[in-house]
Amino acid sequence: MAENTIVIKKILPPEIADTIADFCESMVLIHTRNILSIAVYGSAVSQNYIHKRSNINIICIFKEIGFDTLSKSLKIIKHGRKKHIAAPLFVTLDYIKSSLDTFPIEFLEIISNHRTVYGKEILNTLQVPLENLRLQCEQHIKGFLVRLRQTYLENGTNKRLLVAIMRETFSNIFPIFRSLLRLSGEEIPPSHEDMVIKITSVFQFDGQVFLDIHRDRKGTDKILWKEINLIYKEYLHQLEALAEKIDRMKIEGHI
Repeated sequence: MAENTIVIKKILPPEIADTIADFCESMVLIHTRNILSIAVYGSAVSQNYIHKRSNINIICIFKEIGFDTLSKSLKIIKHGRKKHIAAPLFVTLDYIKSSLDTFPIEFLEIISNHRTVYGKEILNTLQVPLENLRLQCEQHIKGFLVRLRQTYLENGTNKRLLVAIMRETFSNIFPIFRSLLRLSGEEIPPSHEDMVIKITSVFQFDGQVFLDIHRDRKGTDKILWKEINLIYKEYLHQLEALAEKIDRMKIEGHI
């Protein structure tokens, strides 16, 4: 694993390279010949990573996954979570190949933005069919809308919960934005702020509330959360506008 440690330090940000190298060494030690590949994906390998705030996402590809594969990993994963390593995605190669059309957003996100840090480069050999991508984008956005409305009906006077659900849905919206830009044949900007600007330009809706939430989350600006009803209303309104645009894509035959 010493060779891989050197590679990890070359391809990952220095502030997380040692943490990931230690994690990978521990995983390889207990799984030996069963583990085919380990890759880091998501914000940790992009310019959107915020040290000690962003989670580090890892996918481990195995020959096979039994219950003992999971149980043997618990101690390592518990230790990793203290260092912002999210519980890794455990998959087999057969599972990936049979699920590319089921989870196109998720696998496109991993394949398009990852660094393999141990074993074979498997992810770059995969191709995701796009037939179901528009539908999954629509499902996610409409799912956000249902959750936001229900949360407001149940907790409309609880500002803390309203802010939490907005932040949660917003943090999960960028994979959808990237997928929509792919479907539209557009280049994907590397920064989240530029992506918001691009998606609102391409799909013609007002993205100011998304920019406000992003800047508040990043700490470059502050939202006046005391105006929660106005912010919540605008957030819902713009998500509704985007859902209509996505639905119209199938009518206009953009795919």
